Amino acid sequence: MDLIASDIIKTEDILYRTVDGYELRLDIVRPDPVPDAPMPVVLYLFGSGWAIARRKDEEQNPAQFLAAHAGMCVASIDYRLSSQAIFPAQIADARAAVRWLRTHAKTYSLDPERIGVWGYSSGGHLVSLLGTAANVSAFDDSKEHQEISCRVQAVFTVSNPVDFLQLGTWHNDPDSAEARLIGGPVQQNVDLVRRANPITYIHPPLPPFHLTHGDQDDIVLIEQSQMLYHALVAVGGDVTFLTLPGAGHDLGRSTRYWDTVNHAALTFFQKYLRPDKI
Repeated sequence: MDLIASDIIKTEDILYRTVDGYELRLDIVRPDPVPDAPMPVVLYLFGSGWAIARRKDEEQNPAQFLAAHAGMCVASIDYRLSSQAIFPAQIADARAAVRWLRTHAKTYSLDPERIGVWGYSSGGHLVSLLGTAANVSAFDDSKEHQEISCRVQAVFTVSNPVDFLQLGTWHNDPDSAEARLIGGPVQQNVDLVRRANPITYIHPPLPPFHLTHGDQDDIVLIEQSQMLYHALVAVGGDVTFLTLPGAGHDLGRSTRYWDTVNHAALTFFQKYLRPDKI
């Protein structure tokens, strides 16, 4: 694998969408110097239980790593929080961000045909939906740029929930993160939960997936990613599963675990977004 060591250029707080009075912004990190050829881009969605804005959380965010070592651009976005709008507002924002990247590809020297996504925890839930539900027009809340595809070419997840009905314990509480997201208690809103489940929309063709989960995650059990893995395999999907022995939900903020995750992501995105560099 060809690793590129470089400095980075940050372009921050770019307005990519205004919806229902909310201004949603993104940061773009690129290698410096910017390559002559258009770059693949990875769209990063933070984790926070859909409740806390963490676009600039550098402990989660892989942008600097991928830009410095893989010659890729990383775009980190805001999306509406559950206190601002219930589902599917969050996936509508993510789809709008993919379209924004394609629309502005020339401005930032991006390749619009090589867009990957990376999400941690609740962000992983949303990027899973980007991968399985690209053709679900009901997830769009605007007609703007509808002629532009929101399909992505690779999906990388870490510690992500999939089926809220199977999370159990406090996730079933009326004020759980999942209840706030869908607008009501999980077990009393089966249809809403099914609508938010990436497995609901699985059918070929699908982008390749890489699922990553700690086997000691007591917030989102590893079985969540395993369910998605088996559903993708059942339709012939290209999917890799990486178990992190001993890791909890946030990977303990451990350099050891995050180094493993970063290098797995680097290998995955090089393979599917930069096959010419392998």
